[in-house]
Amino acid sequence: MSGRAAALAYFRGTHSERREFEAVLERHCTCGYPRCAVHEMAMTEQRALDGLLFVRRTLRPALLEGEFS
Repeated sequence: MSGRAAALAYFRGTHSERREFEAVLERHCTCGYPRCAVHEMAMTEQRALDGLLFVRRTLRPALLEGEFS
């Protein structure tokens, strides 16, 4: 990263979406340290967070309704 500190990413979802995202991280990450690749992405990669929210909001309803089954 060329010696510069990464900018912190801002979670642009709702409070409920943020709680769900944090719960997923807790369930699926066993690093026990907040600087593994998954936690690093969640803290610094704005485009990744925005993409996750986009997919969650656009595909989740269709998946829950069984549109893709």
